[in-house]
This record gives sequence, structure tokens and C-alpha cells, in this order.
Amino acid sequence: MKRVISKGKPAKQIRNTIKLCLITFLVVCLTGCGSSLNSVQIHSENTNFDINQEETLSLDIDPKDSELDMNDFHSSDENVVSIKDLKDQQLIISSTDKEGSVTIYYEKGDIKSNTITIQVVDKQKALAIAQAKKEAEETKKKEEEKKKQEEAEKETQQKQAEEQKKKTESQKKSSSSTSSQSKTSTSKSSDTNGQMVYIPKTGKKYHSNSSCSNMKNPSCVTLGEAQSRGYTPCKKCY
Repeated sequence: MKRVISKGKPAKQIRNTIKLCLITFLVVCLTGCGSSLNSVQIHSENTNFDINQEETLSLDIDPKDSELDMNDFHSSDENVVSIKDLKDQQLIISSTDKEGSVTIYYEKGDIKSNTITIQVVDKQKALAIAQAKKEAEETKKKEEEKKKQEEAEKETQQKQAEEQKKKTESQKKSSSSTSSQSKTSTSKSSDTNGQMVYIPKTGKKYHSNSSCSNMKNPSCVTLGEAQSRGYTPCKKCY
């Protein structure tokens, strides 16, 4: 007796096998795409921001195909720096118009990234403050130099005044000495010109007394005239 084999059964088994393989493949793919996250590292080349500045932080994720949620990234102060978007493993952040220091990090469950510290400064304001400080320092330096110059000029003037004073005192002493000598000379001259003496008709002596040496009718002349005529004082009278 011959056994009859159905031609449709093997085809059905093949189709079922193919479906099972496809399902298995999809499960494997889905399991791989949804692999658990091990770590997240945040990198930034610039940590000093100006106000109202947008920057992109690069992310290092393990595994590479792990999916991230922007809401799992945090800013310690959203009023200073806020999380804006997450694209192609890059985190986009933006500073506001307020200054301050904030930290950016990722945290979900027991996975936490490194922390990036961002310093936000109003650079235009900081530049104006720095410029004002520089100008103030320059002004102070000029004032100090001016003060030193004035002190040096004052010291020079004092030295000149002292030297002039010494010179004046020296001139006064010299003038006083000259005046004294002049007075003495004038006094002598006055005495010589004003004093009257007697000279005889004969002889070369002048006398203070008209009767000295038995003079008869002596001439009365000034001492200067007597001296100019070669008369010398009488030893009896002087």
C-alpha cells in the first residue's frame, strides 16, 4: 500500500520558519537598540560665557547607540543657563541676561555624568569696569607723578631761596663792612677837613695851640690843608 504525502504541508512549514526567523531578528534588533546606558560624559571647550550666548556641549555616551532624553540633563540654575535641545549626541545650552555660576550634568537613576561648571559674565559690563579701573589707575599714577614733580620743584625752590638768603646775608655783611669803612674814612676825612690847626710863618709843624713854641701871628688853617702843605704835628701839642 502506497503512502500519500500532501504537497502543501512542507510549504507551510517553511513559511512558519521564515516568520519565526524574522520575529527573532526583530527582537534582537530591538534589544540591541534599547541597550542599557552605562555612562555619559559631557565635554566643553569653553566654560566662560557671555550673557545671552548659545553654546553646544559634546557628549560621550556608552554604549554609542543609547537613547538620551533632554529632560535628564540638568542646570543648577535655569535663570542663568538653561537646557535648550539635544541633537546628534550634542547638548545645546543658552545663557540668559543674568550673571552667575552654574553646573551642567546628566542624571537618570543610578547613572550620573561628570559636572561642567559654566561661568556667565556680562563681558561688555566687565570690559567697561576694567576700562574704568585702568583709567582710574592711570589718573592716580599721573597725580602721583605730578605730586612728585611739585615736591621736587618745591624742594628746588627752597634750595634756591636758601642760597639767595645766604647770598643776601653775605651781601649785607659786605655792604655793612664797606659802609663802616666808608663811615670811618668819612669820619677821618671830616675830622681832617674840619679840624683847625695853627701853622707858623717859619717851620714845618702844625699846632693845636696858637701860642705853642712862642709862635707870633700864626695862620689858622684846616688840618687837611696843613697836611697837604707838608706840615707834621707838633710833639708838644699832640
